[in-house]
Amino acid sequence: LNTVLAAHSFYNICLLKSVTVINLYDWFSIGKTNVFWGFLFDNVTSIMVFVIVFISFLVQLYSVEYMRHD
Repeated sequence: LNTVLAAHSFYNICLLKSVTVINLYDWFSIGKTNVFWGFLFDNVTSIMVFVIVFISFLVQLYSVEYMRHD
């Protein structure tokens, strides 16, 4: 499931060139300056998430197949 979601976010962010910003809450505000606490998903973030999740999936698949005979 994580691999599918990572592939979907990779497609939306890298190929369709849409950057996703998730603001969790305001950290502090001074005058007109607002500092938010949140996440920014750009091309680099999407590629790293996809690579890490895909490698995790391969490790899980390998370990299940390896332990099947024990």
